[in-house]
Amino acid sequence: MIYLAFGWTWAGFPARARPVYERMLDIDPLFDYLLFGLGFEAYFAGDYAEAERQYEKARQLSPDHPGIVMVMAQTFASAGQIERMVRCVNESAPDPHAHPLHTLSHIFKHALVGEVAAADALMSADLESKLWSDFQYTHVMAQAQAALGRPTEAVRWLTQSTERGLLNYPFLSAHDPLIAKIRGDENLESLLERVRQSWETFEARVSAPPQPSPASTTDPSSGRHP
Repeated sequence: MIYLAFGWTWAGFPARARPVYERMLDIDPLFDYLLFGLGFEAYFAGDYAEAERQYEKARQLSPDHPGIVMVMAQTFASAGQIERMVRCVNESAPDPHAHPLHTLSHIFKHALVGEVAAADALMSADLESKLWSDFQYTHVMAQAQAALGRPTEAVRWLTQSTERGLLNYPFLSAHDPLIAKIRGDENLESLLERVRQSWETFEARVSAPPQPSPASTTDPSSGRHP
């Protein structure tokens, strides 16, 4: 259920996600991933205070979850609270090598304060391979690369994020504050147009009833399908 809600949230259909979240709140309101989902919902809506509140509740339940620092840092930075973001990463994930998401959080921190060399020093092919398949981690890296003023790299990571499920066109096209630095880039605008087309047809495509398979024939002499 939680990944169904995540899917609707990241695809940009909060009205579809909300009933699933509400059902889960009835079942298990102290499920940490549910609280992450409610944080995602608030983040995409630009309600950073509510996102922080939900993430903090998740942190209370799962203080060692490596994703907590990352989403908190992303939320603080999006709200323009750069000092809080830096303090969050430094205090909650002091060792950038303890977990790939801690490494990502430090890259993000360095990027947002313009520490190019420090951000690049933490990047590696191994880290990229660990992050590459995930819609969320690739989005965070795209935001970091945009903050560094690298539109080509930002679009490369954001393209992967959209291919993995981030189709929230209203958010990406107008409300993601951390890719604002590269808005107007030709490749970004081309990507956003593809996302718009996918987003506009997504609900109909995933909600359509399954199509029957072509009728098969039976060999009457054997009673078996050929």
